[in-house]
Amino acid sequence: MKVQLVEGWTKLWRSFTIQLAAAGIFLPDVLQILAENIDGLPLLDSGHKSLIRLACLVAIVLLRPVKQVSVSGDEK
Repeated sequence: MKVQLVEGWTKLWRSFTIQLAAAGIFLPDVLQILAENIDGLPLLDSGHKSLIRLACLVAIVLLRPVKQVSVSGDEK
């Protein structure tokens, strides 16, 4: 079995779902670091971080089939 890249793979970073995946990975930890270093911000517990990641994952699954102009280049 030969693995082939999809057409236009260099444009995938523009995809909203890829950006959402990156946010789901990094946002909870960035918020945690900010909360630990700034007085007055409540700390995020592991439940909140998991909820942010789960929300991003659900959004990715729901939005993946939607045509994304930034990747396809089809503007109408």
